[in-house]
Amino acid sequence: MFEPPTFGSPKKSAIPLLALVEFWERFNKYALRAFLVIYLIAPTVKDGGYGLGWAIGDAIPLYSFFIACAYITPLGGGFISDNVLGAYKSTLLGCILIAIGQLVISMPHDWLPNHESTVLFFGLFFFTLGNGLFKPNIATLVGSVSKFYSLAPIKSYNLFFMITNFGGVVSGIALGSIVVWFDGNYQVGFFIAALGMLLGLLILLAYKSLLDVQLPSHNCSHPRLDIALSDSDICDKKSIYESPSTLDKKRISFIIVMGLFSIFFWLGYEQMAGSINVVTQRYTDRHLFGYEIPTAWFQSLTPLFNMMLAPVFYILWNKLKLKNRHLDIPNKMMISLLSSTFAFVIMSFCTSFIYSSFANQINMWWIVIVYFCFSVGEILFAPTCLSAINEYISEKYVGLVMGLWFLFYAIASLFAGALGHGVDPNSSIDISKGELLENFTRLFVLITLLSLMAAVCLFVSRKKIIKLLQLEV
Repeated sequence: MFEPPTFGSPKKSAIPLLALVEFWERFNKYALRAFLVIYLIAPTVKDGGYGLGWAIGDAIPLYSFFIACAYITPLGGGFISDNVLGAYKSTLLGCILIAIGQLVISMPHDWLPNHESTVLFFGLFFFTLGNGLFKPNIATLVGSVSKFYSLAPIKSYNLFFMITNFGGVVSGIALGSIVVWFDGNYQVGFFIAALGMLLGLLILLAYKSLLDVQLPSHNCSHPRLDIALSDSDICDKKSIYESPSTLDKKRISFIIVMGLFSIFFWLGYEQMAGSINVVTQRYTDRHLFGYEIPTAWFQSLTPLFNMMLAPVFYILWNKLKLKNRHLDIPNKMMISLLSSTFAFVIMSFCTSFIYSSFANQINMWWIVIVYFCFSVGEILFAPTCLSAINEYISEKYVGLVMGLWFLFYAIASLFAGALGHGVDPNSSIDISKGELLENFTRLFVLITLLSLMAAVCLFVSRKKIIKLLQLEV
């Protein structure tokens, strides 16, 4: 009988194997993040391209709606895991559906002529269902496996986080290069992403005896600070049988207030795969030493910066703690909003300079700085807020509040799509370069003002908000 290889002892292999599965899921997610909007607006086969020929004003809202659904469906995935399939089978089915979704999207256009958009919708539908099953349960498996094999949860999640972020880095660089090699054939990129997800599926099947563990009691395992930098997962495991205490109500109110402010950060953050992605492709000089860098490579910057900055901030927080000083959650979020504000100030100046003919193209290093700003903002507040949910909210309400937190991300994605539609409100594929650049500038200025306004409001109300935690400031 064939025995698959392991990394040292079987129990030490479990977490790296789960991280490899998540690596391929992240590989797939960043494939859509890098390509979806660009694929939608690229010329059709009839016009010499491999895209769908959509207007920018339609492409960005579709991507944003897809992301919103991706953050809502895990609520159902957690329920199915609890009551029907369990975490292992739910993750397995999630892999299958994600792979099917990517395979459907990768279908050559001449297989079903004149139905390309319908095929795309079906592919995204399967991907979203798979994401709903996969995301909440892969983190649950990490927690369950750590407990079953008596592994240190913090070390497990640290390793899991590093490997999964590496999946995002590899995705943009590898798939971006391959698509360029195939003359802009995005179907090739989607197909290779599907093969990667199938590899993740094979890992789950080959190591079932190692990964499908049964704990004495079925407890919810929530990802904590160490994994929160990647797409943080939802696990709604607890039934609520009694009303929350006054302290719980105040602390839940604190998370809700922080969630409302987070909308202003995330709606800007999601522009990286939408409007900023389009500007990077069309109006940015991406040449380096004579080589034109693929647009998709820029999507790898966020996970790369996350991996680089995570230990830096970890050391910083520890040093502040040793000096009996700390940066509270509202202050961290305020700095994140200011970081987003700075990013959009840069984007506003860049597009306005091209529109005013002061420059022909944007220097790509400005785009790199913009991505760096978003990484700083994300690392500052996202893991801290998620850690606060686990630390301050009573265990029986953690699943509910965690789900509520990610609903704010879904809302932000919908707002991001609505704002992105304003770039091309008439959904015209013939919109002029001047009008498009003017609309991009207006969009970036608007988001700049929204982020700055939110930061100022948070600064003014910080002390009142922090009192909801009933902790000393």
